[in-house]
Amino acid sequence: MAGTLDLVQRGLTGLETRGGALRLDPVPLPELSEYGFAIRYRGTGVSACG
Repeated sequence: MAGTLDLVQRGLTGLETRGGALRLDPVPLPELSEYGFAIRYRGTGVSACG
C-alpha cells in the first residue's frame, strides 16, 4: 500500500529530489477541486496545498 501512495504522491505532485533539493511540479487532476499533503525532508517539515 505504501508503494501505491508513493506513486500517487509523486505522480500528482511531481515530487522529486535532485541535486540535494526538493522539487515540486504539481499536475492537478480536474476531478480534484483541491489537495494537500505534508512530508518531512531532511528533518524539515514541508506542506503544500492547491
